[in-house]
Amino acid sequence: MLGGGYFTLTFKLAGVLLFLPFLGLYAGLSRLTSTDVARQVANGHTLFNIINMLVFIPFTPMVGRLMERLLPDAPEEEKVAKYLDTSLLNVPELALAGVTRELLRMAGIIREEMFPRVMRPLAEREVDLLEKLRHLDGTLDYLYKAIARYLANMNHDNLSEEQMVAQTRLLYIANDLEHIGDVTVEMARQWRKIETSGIEFSPEGQAELQEMFTRVKENFTSAIQAFASDDQALAARVIRGHPEILRLEKNLRYSHFQRLQRENRLSLETTSVHMELINHLLRLNIHNVSIAQAVMGII
Repeated sequence: MLGGGYFTLTFKLAGVLLFLPFLGLYAGLSRLTSTDVARQVANGHTLFNIINMLVFIPFTPMVGRLMERLLPDAPEEEKVAKYLDTSLLNVPELALAGVTRELLRMAGIIREEMFPRVMRPLAEREVDLLEKLRHLDGTLDYLYKAIARYLANMNHDNLSEEQMVAQTRLLYIANDLEHIGDVTVEMARQWRKIETSGIEFSPEGQAELQEMFTRVKENFTSAIQAFASDDQALAARVIRGHPEILRLEKNLRYSHFQRLQRENRLSLETTSVHMELINHLLRLNIHNVSIAQAVMGII
């Protein structure tokens, strides 16, 4: 990696500076190793590396930490569309398959990077949670725009009617995934309000939000699985399950207001954030349903 290359450069440069005062002695030692000039050069290079290594081994951890500070690792998710090959734009089957892979990559960012972060308890939450989710959402935004441009640039004269419908379905799903990223960032903004206030949710409220989030996350996984395998039965199950999420949303609001009536101080002070998070969780599931509908051709 880039950091490793700079580490080696630093190691070599320090060695050269170390050897400069002893250049005459070093040259004489190299001449003693052989009568052949070419062999003397090779042996001198070997001696340099061995002596340099022995001198700097004790300082390796310290230099490593310095390199980490100066050269942090690049972000895991770069803003690069990996599967949108412009040379395939005239081959609809392959072009649409590439878009599908890019959409599954977007879904992976949400499932593996965004969802696990956004609902962690306060004690386990990252200090820069909002900034990290914004960065990931920026990647989703970039990929959505790249996919939209790619689909627009396909040669429509080569598309069958079925492929044109598939193209529209993919664009719908890309839009939903991009919006799911936005909603996740909005959830992080609500959590920041709680953090800055110094007040956490009541244990009951936290558990209820976690329950709804778990259900929504499961529906997301099912919707993406339905998309990946073109499983219309699974997609239909996600759609049929939405009324259950609506009932859960109403139950959570009722439960929260019941706590307010009991004058639960924590519930009173977190009411606005609590209601907003319930709204955001409902929005997430609406996008899950929209993805499932696209899988079934309901667009």
